[in-house]
Amino acid sequence: MMSDRDNEPKKPAPARFPSFLGRTRAMSSGGSSGWEATTIGFTLVGCIAASSALGYYLDSRFGTGYWLPILFLVGVAAGFREMFRVLGRISRQQEQKKREKQERVRLAPNPTLSEEIAEAPARDRIFRVPPPPIAGQKRVETPSDEPESVDELIERLLEDDKDESK
Repeated sequence: MMSDRDNEPKKPAPARFPSFLGRTRAMSSGGSSGWEATTIGFTLVGCIAASSALGYYLDSRFGTGYWLPILFLVGVAAGFREMFRVLGRISRQQEQKKREKQERVRLAPNPTLSEEIAEAPARDRIFRVPPPPIAGQKRVETPSDEPESVDELIERLLEDDKDESK
């Protein structure tokens, strides 16, 4: 017996990419900032390696011992400078995209609080809460400072309901 499922055309399976390709696409989806971010480490190490190699060459060529540490520090400074420049450029690009997106999206106006209050029906409060004390003012004493027991509260509420229904 053939079922309806057998007659249906088969759907192609969705294309699957290795996880590293998905991350690369996500990083570079908005422009070149993802590519620049991945090159930061190589730039930092490259600056240090190139300046250290130059320092080593100069020390061996002239028989000195101070070019390698000096140029190593110069390479570190140049690498960090380039890293901060790239990060600043990426940050500016992301901020620009964020501003463009906010300009494209138009938000619905929020109703004001006074309109909400005017439309809401008036109702009694369940619990009476005294206002908070103001500095320099004495505390207003409630009729009893001791908390009511549950039984007393239920009796009082039942009596209030009986009085309202009459």
